[in-house]
Parts: sequence; C-alpha cells; structure tokens
Amino acid sequence: MKDSNNTLKRLSFIVLGILSILVGIIIIREGWSYRYGIAVPRLAGYLMAAFGVAFLLYGILTKKIPKAYVICLDCRNSFYAKDVHQNRCPKCEGTVEDLDGFYDRHPELREEERNNSV
Repeated sequence: MKDSNNTLKRLSFIVLGILSILVGIIIIREGWSYRYGIAVPRLAGYLMAAFGVAFLLYGILTKKIPKAYVICLDCRNSFYAKDVHQNRCPKCEGTVEDLDGFYDRHPELREEERNNSV
C-alpha cells in the first residue's frame, strides 16, 4: 500500500510539473489576462515554469526510501537494515523484523516495554 502511495505521489508531482511548465510557457509566449482585462506579467510565466521544473525534478528524483531499521524479536535491539544479514540479529542470531509498525504487530511487547521502563 505504501509503495502505491509513493508512486501516486511521484506521478502527481510529475504531472503537476508538466502542467505548470506548459502554463508558464503559454503565459510567456501569448500572455494571459485576468477576468477584468488586467494582463498577467511575463514574470509570472517564468515563475510558473520554474516551479514546474522544480515539481518535475522532485517527482523524478525522489526514490522509495528502504526501511532503515530492524529490531530483533529476542533481544529487542535495533540495527540498521544494511548491517543485518539473512534476517538474523548480529548480537544474538535471533529473527529480526522491520521496526516500522513493530509494536502495532506486537502489542503485548509494547505493554511489556512500558512496564519495564517504569
């Protein structure tokens, strides 16, 4: 679900960037006027195109950020995911899980941590 949200977000920035660039080019080349005939300055077109380029680059250059931390189920130490090999804890060889949402998946451990910290 998070992957599709990230893809949708990136696609939205790309589309917004392209549309902003096109509107900026229209304002620069042909001009634009408000409802009462007041002209929009060409500077607005340049600014619109610049924002469009920024949105487009943001949408293209942002990447999915991998999960950075994992936690051991046995010793409950956390580690960088890159430091863990074959989903085994470097300290106790226990199984590790992604830290993101860990206590949502294991609410009993959350209560145990709260009782131990008091």
